[in-house]
Amino acid sequence: MDELTTASSFRQAACPQQAETLLLDTDVLDWIKAEHKNWQGHINELLRFFMDQNQSREIYFAADAFEPGEMDPAPDHPAP
Repeated sequence: MDELTTASSFRQAACPQQAETLLLDTDVLDWIKAEHKNWQGHINELLRFFMDQNQSREIYFAADAFEPGEMDPAPDHPAP
């Protein structure tokens, strides 16, 4: 088991799950089904990883730098 699967499996045991309909691109769905026997669980692990990374990033920056979820706009770059 990789690190992502181990950490996510531990957290998932304590989290209730809810059935939802999710539209995915056909090529993405075909790929994930071919790569992972438990493809629905793997999609959940990927989304949980993304959520954890996003929340960690917001905590890492100073509280007064910006409100959670708000990012400073990118600077204008001169045309090449």
